Amino acid sequence: MYSQSFSPHNLYFCSNQTERRNSGLNKDELVQRLELCVGDRIDKGTFHFQIRTLNDLYLNDQPKSSMEYLCQDLVLRKLYNNIKRIYGVEQSNRNQIVKQVVSLLKEEASKHVIRLDVRNFYETIDRNRLMERFQKDGRLNKQSIGLLKNLFSHPAIAPGIGLPRGLSISSVMSELYMKYFDLEMRRMEGVFYYARFVDDIIIFCNNMTAQKNVWAKVPDMLSNIGLQKNTTKSYEWDNKQQSVDLTYLGYTFLPKGIKNVEVSIAKRKVDVIMTRITKSFVRFSKDGDFDKLKNRIKFLTGNFTLYNPSTLLPIKVGIYFNYNMVTNKAALYDLDKYYQRLLHCRTGRLGSKLASRLSSAQRKNLAKYSFVFGFEHHVNHFFNSAMLADITNCWRWETK
Repeated sequence: MYSQSFSPHNLYFCSNQTERRNSGLNKDELVQRLELCVGDRIDKGTFHFQIRTLNDLYLNDQPKSSMEYLCQDLVLRKLYNNIKRIYGVEQSNRNQIVKQVVSLLKEEASKHVIRLDVRNFYETIDRNRLMERFQKDGRLNKQSIGLLKNLFSHPAIAPGIGLPRGLSISSVMSELYMKYFDLEMRRMEGVFYYARFVDDIIIFCNNMTAQKNVWAKVPDMLSNIGLQKNTTKSYEWDNKQQSVDLTYLGYTFLPKGIKNVEVSIAKRKVDVIMTRITKSFVRFSKDGDFDKLKNRIKFLTGNFTLYNPSTLLPIKVGIYFNYNMVTNKAALYDLDKYYQRLLHCRTGRLGSKLASRLSSAQRKNLAKYSFVFGFEHHVNHFFNSAMLADITNCWRWETK
């Protein structure tokens, strides 16, 4: 039987092998350290989270190598597991959704699709509604509810109404918040396929009448739970349209006759990658740090492994794993051309700076990296957390 208790033993089983190894302790020793770290503070309601903000993210603010850092992560992980197990919610599988969309688009019948995006998703979810539900239905234990109250009263989080982006607890709470909206959408007349991945929604309708009806009702349905449609990213689409591309989850889908759908990287994503390439060279032109520039290019053109902080499972990400459903590689070739053009540019303000900063040997070193090669050969790199922070710190304040 599943235990919601935040006992040291339960927290221990929320840790992964790497965390256990890095602690330098055996099982009994680590359990004892967790006992010292947590004690009876959770039962008494005196366990306090240390949170810091980085742009729009909320992060663990305990010293990285300390037992307190691990302890806070394990408490949040156990809280995530409690909500997931008790309420039976989890995030949809991105690749599975994309496969289903491709399969539907291959069918010969006319397609009437709605593409929706929710504005400021995490930030506008009303966490008080969730807290009221937890307290009313009595399914979540008192420890979990007390920890949530403690977390949401933190000075960095309390001023807002939503969920703190960056903490794993927000993903499972957002799935629970959207559960009944998802059910209501699937039951709407004329809807034969509905999928949502975080704030991105796609709906297939039987005909144009159903499409228009759903499109008209969605704003009120979102408003009923305190959310809004992002009008700049939401639209209606059918397979007879030529002026509007169907984009979803970073892909553009283009039906090309019977049983054939061309899948490419969405232009918005290509633009983001190009911007990151440019920002990488601009940062190098200022700080001259070749190792960081090289790591940024490796990050963009290759793949690497992250660990989901809530499930502890490894996640493969990068140019291939983010876009492995692509059938048209034209965008990859465009990215290579853009990258090589910047790398070898010697004119203009940026080109002049790079000409004085980059040696011939360094240009030759960077020239071997390729988006096409990284995609086709699933090139893998290793980055630790410190390296990832250095890599991404010049890409802040990007549009998604």
